[in-house]
Amino acid sequence: MNIRIRVLFLGTKNMDAGWPHHFFDTEKEKERIKAELIKLQEKIKGIEFFGWDLLTTENDVNEISWRLDADGLIISILTSEFASLGPDLFKLLDSGIPAIIYSNPFSTYWNGSGRLYFEKRKAYVIESPDIGDLLPALKALKAVSLLNKTKMLIVTDWKYRKDKYDPRMVEPRWKGKEYFITLKQIFGVTAKLISFHELLHVYNDIRDENTEEIISKIEKEVNKILVPKKELVKAIKMYLALKHLMEKYHANSVTVDCLAGIRENKLPIAPCLALSIFNDMGIPATCEADIETMIANILIHYLTGRPGFQGDPVIDEKNNILIVAHCTSPSKIYGYNVKGEKFDIVTHTETWRNVGVKVRMPEKGEATILDIRAIVETFYTGWPLVPSGSIFKGYYMYFDDAEITFNPYKDSPRGCRTKIALKIRVPLKEFSNNFYGHHRLVVLGNWTRELEIVSRLLGIKYHRLPYLPVI
Repeated sequence: MNIRIRVLFLGTKNMDAGWPHHFFDTEKEKERIKAELIKLQEKIKGIEFFGWDLLTTENDVNEISWRLDADGLIISILTSEFASLGPDLFKLLDSGIPAIIYSNPFSTYWNGSGRLYFEKRKAYVIESPDIGDLLPALKALKAVSLLNKTKMLIVTDWKYRKDKYDPRMVEPRWKGKEYFITLKQIFGVTAKLISFHELLHVYNDIRDENTEEIISKIEKEVNKILVPKKELVKAIKMYLALKHLMEKYHANSVTVDCLAGIRENKLPIAPCLALSIFNDMGIPATCEADIETMIANILIHYLTGRPGFQGDPVIDEKNNILIVAHCTSPSKIYGYNVKGEKFDIVTHTETWRNVGVKVRMPEKGEATILDIRAIVETFYTGWPLVPSGSIFKGYYMYFDDAEITFNPYKDSPRGCRTKIALKIRVPLKEFSNNFYGHHRLVVLGNWTRELEIVSRLLGIKYHRLPYLPVI
């Protein structure tokens, strides 16, 4: 999926007074920057620069703002007499198209970065003489733009048993129309919800022999297979069923409400292996129908070319580590085109049935830990408490870099099968005091700079922390 980025230049021709200086040659500066951007474009696959429009009056801006026709924008400010912080810039940003705003030092003395952030404008400002400094922002712009081309397949049921599933996690509005309209407005993603019944209908039509080729391939790549062959066949049938449904609904990412399906015996097999295969193929996939973590994983795929590892955080105060654990994980954690890490096919920990994945995670190096959550303010009256109303306060992304370290639990039967140990930059007690049961996503490498830019381009706030601060 190619991303089309329109390049716009704002500046006055034959300027009598202003910055950079008297009678600054706007046309020459435009051509210089254009040549450098074309060289920069070669470093990022899947983006296309076009337009190269020089806007010298507010009338030029008015006319073009209705026909931008782009996935993203680069707005280069050339002079400060016209374009520094006037209505021209904001008219372009009113389009809602995410934008990188670039200026060379002394093109302007104030580009309004703080005001843009305060107003939650989908924009990120870069002030540098080196056009190469746009590279992280262009990667972020590409990732954010691809969200608008993303369709999630969500497999879940409306009904649930309270004795099998925490009712707090099944608040009905998260599956309602308002929720998905909000996701579309903020992140650009669309969603298709289907039931377990539809998944099972496809699953039951798949013949066991259709799995043989994939199983043969897995047997060559896997370290150990510690489940019966019939269970492995069922796990691959689950993968093929989900693959078929994604093709049917033109989805390019998938999440399954697997924990409810397993606990309520609605699914013949856990989809852990299927989700691992999808992530290794570059198709974002998460479990438990956790939509926000799903969006975080989609972003990570687009931004880094690597899959994220979704898991539950566990605190070990004695060893001063945070362990993230789950029964599914991609094996190609360094990238889709790189040989995957060794992994075992094992049972699902919580049930000691089904099929899970145990990947040998690294024990040194850099990682980024992140997630996305919404803040909702709710008012209560009376005792016992009666909810009297809620106000949506917006989404936040929170992320931080961490050091991958020795994992004393990598072979422990306690908790989920795949585990990675992290030394985080904040005290563990601080993390614990602000933890409310959300998943975390871990990706190898330090991507904090790019995630800051992603947040700005989405128009949401962020915290440079591994948790959403509540206390």
